Amino acid sequence: MQVPVVEAAKAMGLVVLVMDRNPEAPAMALADHRIMADIADLPAAVAATEAFAEAHFIPDAALTVGTDFPTTSAAIAERFHLPGISMDTARSAKDKLLMRERFASHHCSQPRFTGVLSEGDLARAVDEVGFPMVVKPTDSMGARGVRRVDDLPTLKAAWLDAKAFSPTGRVIAETFIPGEELSLDAVVWKGEIKIRGVADRIIERPPYFVETGHVLPSRLPPEVLRQACSVFEAGIRALGIETGWAKGDIRVNPSGAFIGEIAARLSGGFMSGYTYPYATGVNLLEGAIRIALGEDPGPLAPRWNHTSIEKAVLAPPGRIRSISGVEEARALPGVRQVFINWKAGDLIQAPRNNVEKGGNVIATGETYEEALARVDAALAAIRIERE
Repeated sequence: MQVPVVEAAKAMGLVVLVMDRNPEAPAMALADHRIMADIADLPAAVAATEAFAEAHFIPDAALTVGTDFPTTSAAIAERFHLPGISMDTARSAKDKLLMRERFASHHCSQPRFTGVLSEGDLARAVDEVGFPMVVKPTDSMGARGVRRVDDLPTLKAAWLDAKAFSPTGRVIAETFIPGEELSLDAVVWKGEIKIRGVADRIIERPPYFVETGHVLPSRLPPEVLRQACSVFEAGIRALGIETGWAKGDIRVNPSGAFIGEIAARLSGGFMSGYTYPYATGVNLLEGAIRIALGEDPGPLAPRWNHTSIEKAVLAPPGRIRSISGVEEARALPGVRQVFINWKAGDLIQAPRNNVEKGGNVIATGETYEEALARVDAALAAIRIERE
């Protein structure tokens, strides 16, 4: 997810530093400078950047896209007096319980919620939230440990699962909101919010919430999209994002629009870096980089209006004997990207979150129907033989 933003920065003539604990991370190969540090370890990340600055130069901007570590980029920006969001905003955007509390204090449209910080809180969660509810870690990402719960017998198991995926062992319970889900991207410059991407998310595999694809632009009616955008903007203001970026998950149904989550970054899931520029001709990441540099991102007006569709590569459980047809899929008309995560010998299990899928295919077309036919043709071309 970081590769497109590194490529965008280098295309702008910038010198790029990439921080990761893994020297084999894809974006590391593209970097002008590499900082070996764990972005989840805030003091270590700041200290590593300080050591780099002492030996080389002070960076002019810090940002992340597609991953929920706004606190790291905010801490580095604060240390070197760079543009960006405050640490208070970053913490509220990273911690789902703090986020909900911030939205509640600003009367944003959202589900009922409560923290479930110990087993003793489960009974209170049932009273305050009710069934069906969604149980999730307060500080994880990629839908890890997120689960719908419809009854008391499964509540404790769901809480333990969510707790295991939380670095701090903290869990939140929320009222389940039925309906369609949208993914929205926005850049914010001096209080002006520009929403530049609204996609329909395809969420499947209940009781888990696995995103098996998305369609950009959304196919929902304009009045529904206006309502979702309004709720998204209210959440951005509640978090205190005055200059920065935001990615929202918004649920919509006949009762209205409700905030699922808002992250202080642009989207992952191949949206901001892939499907949005393919659909519009606009490099949204370039606008994000300009904001991080303290510059106006510009109008970012679409150059064309096509449809981009991303779908996950999935297969029934079993051990993989071979994978073929990948190059055939890549060569099909309108197919822009094919990412394969699996390899021969891997054991396929039914995915329970967004990091357990076999890969992703992205295709474009002038119409929704054309893009859908192309992405489905590519998926059909990929053959996964199992033992």
